[in-house]
Amino acid sequence: CIEPLRSPAFTAADIVRGIREGGGQSFTICVEMHGRFNVATAIRVADAMRPYDPLFIEEPVPATDVGAMREVQLATTLAVATGERLRSTAEYGPYLEQRACRILQPDVGHMGGITGLKRLAHMADSHYVTVAPHCCWGPVQAMATAHVSSTIPNLLIQEDNHWRTGVFEETVVGGYTFDPQYIDVPEV
Repeated sequence: CIEPLRSPAFTAADIVRGIREGGGQSFTICVEMHGRFNVATAIRVADAMRPYDPLFIEEPVPATDVGAMREVQLATTLAVATGERLRSTAEYGPYLEQRACRILQPDVGHMGGITGLKRLAHMADSHYVTVAPHCCWGPVQAMATAHVSSTIPNLLIQEDNHWRTGVFEETVVGGYTFDPQYIDVPEV
């Protein structure tokens, strides 16, 4: 007896289902897909995950293919997020103009700093797209991003996948109390 291979759509959905069933609705799930799927498979994965209510699916197809990203976004009710590797507002233009995603993930370290991130957030807002800034380079970048995030009208969340207790407290001048769900922006 040979057991049939499970498709990537159902394997991924099983993982997300397990997370949702294990934790209930008490937290948000964001699914990083690393651009590993083709359009047809990405749509199947999105459809299979929809019952588990992820906030977004990130880069279901290669991020450099705006047309493929648009096809996936138009075929699913889940929000598609992209942009952490893009380096200028000009590179984001096609995603906004073609409605290829519902969430942009600019990285302040790639985007021309605070001014570039702020400019892009306003550009995205004019297209009714939310922003979930990407941030993985440590506490200084996280605080710069947090300052921008606190001033933009279309902030969804601030992503950061490298939080570690102690790093913020040791790095941020004037002291800092770490909380993985909230960033307190100092007034000075």
